[in-house]
Amino acid sequence: MYQIAYSKLKSNPGNMTPGIKPQTLDGISIQWVEETIKAISAKTFNFQPGRRVMIPKSNGKLRPLTVAPPIDKIVPEVIRMVLEVIYEPVFSPNSHGFRPNRSCHTALRQVKTQFGAASYYLEGDISKCFDSFNHRILMNIIEEKIKDRNFTALI
Repeated sequence: MYQIAYSKLKSNPGNMTPGIKPQTLDGISIQWVEETIKAISAKTFNFQPGRRVMIPKSNGKLRPLTVAPPIDKIVPEVIRMVLEVIYEPVFSPNSHGFRPNRSCHTALRQVKTQFGAASYYLEGDISKCFDSFNHRILMNIIEEKIKDRNFTALI
């Protein structure tokens, strides 16, 4: 799974941008994969700090973006792959965000198909809503399905 995650990530040019350390996905070795798996098993794995940058929003304001070290994107990608296999079959067919083969375009196509042409479109900024989610409740939901506490601790 780590090799699949690496292959997926290395094709994105943004993942060759270093974080705080000058490390990129270039030249990752099987030794790194083995060491990372051992560290995760031993519960000694830690994500490295990201580089914080401010990016402009359409309204002229700035929003923070954390650029994770590219090598630290592999473990979350493996986690995402596992979660996708478990949860994708139970998601609503009306949900389009952050799902395989779905996007804002498929959402708009579904709206047009189900409701006809729209006269108005609304744009919203929900960036702060994620800060207000109770993460303990979300983790309880995940832990109902996933019993491996080493895996859920990584999340």
